[in-house]
Amino acid sequence: MWRFEGGCFQEEAYSLPEEERFLLLVNGKPWASFSYTPGDEVYLALGHLFLSGVLGGAVAGGRRGGGRGPTRGIHGAALFDLSGQLLYLNEDIGRHNAVDRLAGYMLLEGVRPPVLLAVTATAPAVSLAQRYGLALAAYVRPTGYRLYAPGGMPVPEGVLRP
Repeated sequence: MWRFEGGCFQEEAYSLPEEERFLLLVNGKPWASFSYTPGDEVYLALGHLFLSGVLGGAVAGGRRGGGRGPTRGIHGAALFDLSGQLLYLNEDIGRHNAVDRLAGYMLLEGVRPPVLLAVTATAPAVSLAQRYGLALAAYVRPTGYRLYAPGGMPVPEGVLRP
């Protein structure tokens, strides 16, 4: 691959993201079909069904698919604990897939973070966060962010510093 930068071309090795079709069946019937980056299919399916309102309550069991390496140029979603330790990270060609996969991970692993992060806050996203008693941090930048926190601050002051 050739990369053009600074007025000249440079040869560069670059891994391209993989893309496949994902067919999700509910009760033996097609529910959704979309393009996705292979890996962690159980997390993706559970998260998609949960965030779509098909699944409710606790989910247990399941098996993870294979992992993927970083490719750049695709969407990611990550989960950190309050000390900043990375708990789960994934990439996908679809930003919704990355979030669905993260939600599936949280369901199977029993993780319930006090704060969700989003690129932007929409009315449905804030409503969903309120429904589950979570705070939503949006427009996150190195200098700050907006925190939609129903019921007050979800964590001690200073923990969520940019």
